[in-house]
Amino acid sequence: GRNLHLGLSAIKRKIIDKNSVFISFASDGMDNTAGAGAIVDKKTIEKIAKLGLNVDDYLERFDSYPVFQKSGDLIITGPTGANVSDLMILLTKK
Repeated sequence: GRNLHLGLSAIKRKIIDKNSVFISFASDGMDNTAGAGAIVDKKTIEKIAKLGLNVDDYLERFDSYPVFQKSGDLIITGPTGANVSDLMILLTKK
């Protein structure tokens, strides 16, 4: 889904550091997968590296779901009944 793809793109573009968290999810709970989106932080990046997952490969195939499923960083809510929009949040320390 688009939110998972965006989360994986944030990893590739290295916008996440030890002091930041990126969250991207669909308010209706559906991102064209079982997940609504993902939470990405330093630990996510470490888990993906430890698992030996090639971020570029998954991005090229538009197949981000397995990456976040394996890392345990999916946001799973099920249908929420509220379709406001997609939400993207970047929290960072100043």
